[in-house]
Amino acid sequence: MIAYLKKLKHTLLFKCLKDNYIIIVLLLIFLFLIIKSFNIIIIGFFVSYLIYLFIKNWRLAVVALVILMVVLGNAGIRSLIQSKVSDDYEGYAKVLKIKKQEDHFQVTFKIGLVKVIYYSEEKLNCGDIYLIKGKITKADTSHYLGGFNYRNYLKYKNIVGIITIEKQRYYKKGFSIYSINETINQYLDNKLQTSAKPLVKALTIGNKDEFEDELATNISKIGISHLFVISGLHVNIIVMIIGLILTKLKMREKPKNIIIIIFLLSYYLISGLLISVFRVVFNYFLKFINQLYHYQLTNIDLMMINIISVLVINPFNAYQYSFILSYAISSTIIIASKILTSKNQLIASFKVSLLSIIATLPIVININPQINFLSLIYNLLYIPLVTYVLLPMSILLVFFPFLEKFTFFIFDWFKILTTSLSKIEILSFTFPNVNLVVIFLYYFVIYIILSKLELKKNCFKEVFSLILILFIWHNANFFNIYDEVYFLDLPKGDATLIRKSFNQANILIDTGENGYDDIILFLQKLGIKRLDMIIISHGDSDHNGMLDEIIDLFKVKNVCYGLYDRITPQKIPAKINQRYLKMNDEISFANMKFKVLSPKQDYHNENDNSLVIWANLFGKKYLFTGDISKKIENILKLNVNDVDVLKIAHHGSNTSSDEAFLAMIGFLQNNQNKLAICMNGYRNQFAFPSAKVIEKIKTPLLITSKSKTIRIRKGLFNQKYKIKHNW
Repeated sequence: MIAYLKKLKHTLLFKCLKDNYIIIVLLLIFLFLIIKSFNIIIIGFFVSYLIYLFIKNWRLAVVALVILMVVLGNAGIRSLIQSKVSDDYEGYAKVLKIKKQEDHFQVTFKIGLVKVIYYSEEKLNCGDIYLIKGKITKADTSHYLGGFNYRNYLKYKNIVGIITIEKQRYYKKGFSIYSINETINQYLDNKLQTSAKPLVKALTIGNKDEFEDELATNISKIGISHLFVISGLHVNIIVMIIGLILTKLKMREKPKNIIIIIFLLSYYLISGLLISVFRVVFNYFLKFINQLYHYQLTNIDLMMINIISVLVINPFNAYQYSFILSYAISSTIIIASKILTSKNQLIASFKVSLLSIIATLPIVININPQINFLSLIYNLLYIPLVTYVLLPMSILLVFFPFLEKFTFFIFDWFKILTTSLSKIEILSFTFPNVNLVVIFLYYFVIYIILSKLELKKNCFKEVFSLILILFIWHNANFFNIYDEVYFLDLPKGDATLIRKSFNQANILIDTGENGYDDIILFLQKLGIKRLDMIIISHGDSDHNGMLDEIIDLFKVKNVCYGLYDRITPQKIPAKINQRYLKMNDEISFANMKFKVLSPKQDYHNENDNSLVIWANLFGKKYLFTGDISKKIENILKLNVNDVDVLKIAHHGSNTSSDEAFLAMIGFLQNNQNKLAICMNGYRNQFAFPSAKVIEKIKTPLLITSKSKTIRIRKGLFNQKYKIKHNW
């Protein structure tokens, strides 16, 4: 083992880490920025490394420390400025940029040193200054573990929240750097008329706002989204075209490079200051300086300088996926350059695609848990298609839009091909969120594989280990040691997941409102692929709305619904086992017990016909009440000891939660051993829950719109119940 590790020191990978101490400092910067909370181990490691760096090269250590302090200081100042912004704002606001959405416009206003989002029905002009008065509200945080944190997403773009404007008055014309992008966007709107327009905009100015949802989904499914993010591919073509023209004009190397840099900076402005474009433009500039002054910096040195510069300017870039993916792929390709070269261009492209997928998999699954490994093959087709056909054609249409009528069929053919390939799901896998130990092990094995390949050594065992890690990762639910009940925080409606340890059982009660994919992403991020049973309380769309999509995307074994529910059965395909439930029916599954307490008869009311289910789950007694009213609550036969956890009826409406009913099950007394949960929907339009209902309940009460998804967990080794919320 020691002899093998000694061999690794001769690889480029080892030398990059050994000779470029600044790489480790960069990793520490990311550690400080991303983890956000520190313990004695992290601080101890950081201090130890700085001491080591001082011993090796004290000048470099001082530079590294200064860079670290500047980056962290900048991040702290930005956070402080954002925290000082008042909720009530009255003053001047400049329109920075505009994003077109379905029936409105998303406007980014600059107010002082920060920005806010405003949703406008009318189209405003970039650069215009208004006098406004309004209230700023914070965006949503994550509604479940691993969910999208919109508040942080905006924060890292220096946007403090969403403003509701009470008064707005035009003040004067101004200028925004994004006006250039918007001007070209409007030009293309006026000149292009066919279905080619969204693709032309995406490929030339980075505007993907007008992508059809279906096309965007299909592009993502087959793993070619990166081809429609302006990056090195696009910029290199511009460099090639300009360089070819200047060479024909017999221009000398130095002025030629200066002209190219000017063109690239112009393109950076045209693209709307995309960070992926900045990386390529700045790297070209650094190479020019390196060559001009004979600094003899390596490619990895230039990349590190590039990354450091971006973080010094704005540390919050470290949290943006565009930054992480762009620099991660580029750095990996540079470090592993020796094993990526090949005389066969097809093989070289395949190697780059494979390494890019493997290197960024833990990052990408945070955006989309599904990874399609067929994208390795698709990229061999699409990279030349985009590079040599779609991109040049898009650039041509910008200058000669009248050619659109002769070329639009090619873009249509692209859509047809992409739609067809997106239906092939043979090598499409879902990877759930896992802890940092698994990710560290994953990257360590990749490092060993790349090192062995560089040494031209056999790495069969390591490749097998990597496949094993991916297999375990893909099937992480089988290694879950907890029994859990999740009450989901959805935009509208109810959904409760019951998950038994080691994938023994996955049961879903209700599915939430149609049109919101929160529940899909939630299940995927937990690694759930099979649902043993779905129970639908009643036929309202906020309880069964996502049933169709869940059946399409997951292996569903059984669907149960109420005897008087006439809507849900129509949603269930014939291939799925289905069962209607009536009063006194019982279900026993994986040591869990469910008993139906209602409806006793057809009440000719969808809410009152809700299934009321008492369940004994992992030693606690739950009562799921659907949307029943006080009338049905007072028919139920229960006592204080029958219920530990109550799902409050009808999202907390004052038509439910009768005092007599709450007293009967012990929720009018201050009992800390009981828990009431209100699943009200964070976008509900009925102001659920009612203040009167909240006042009645004396036990601990959690409301999903405030507490987010609520998890009740019992571990294999620690039998105590733990309640987690506010992700």
